[in-house]
Amino acid sequence: KVMKKKDNVVFVSKTSNTRAQFEKYNSIAGDIFYYNHATITPGFSKLFKDPKYGKDKVISSTFARLNDSLPLIKIELLGEQHSEEEVKMLLNKLYKNSVAGYPYALKLAHNNCKISGKDLAKLVSLHGLSSEIGSREVLG
Repeated sequence: KVMKKKDNVVFVSKTSNTRAQFEKYNSIAGDIFYYNHATITPGFSKLFKDPKYGKDKVISSTFARLNDSLPLIKIELLGEQHSEEEVKMLLNKLYKNSVAGYPYALKLAHNNCKISGKDLAKLVSLHGLSSEIGSREVLG
């Protein structure tokens, strides 16, 4: 029900391996690589509209930098009716709630979901994976 509104769903990620925007130039790296090396100043790329999931399931995306010299983030919006003004307003909101150049919610999710080497070793031990044929030792 919420997804059908399309104007209130935003996906933000720190990484991306999509290669749709530079595909025609025989790109070998992801789109984010080229944008990341094109500039170091805050801003965003032109909206890219991807209809590969169907006419009524278009995903519009942009790569953005919230502050000087910080890594890019990828922003995806449902639908194709989004404007550059809308992206600017969204980026301003994200910037106001950002920590070290990343939206606070994204930074929080990253910190809460990180699995340390110690945690990984515990999981391996709990599930008896260290004795599996072909398993590797967990590096500390």
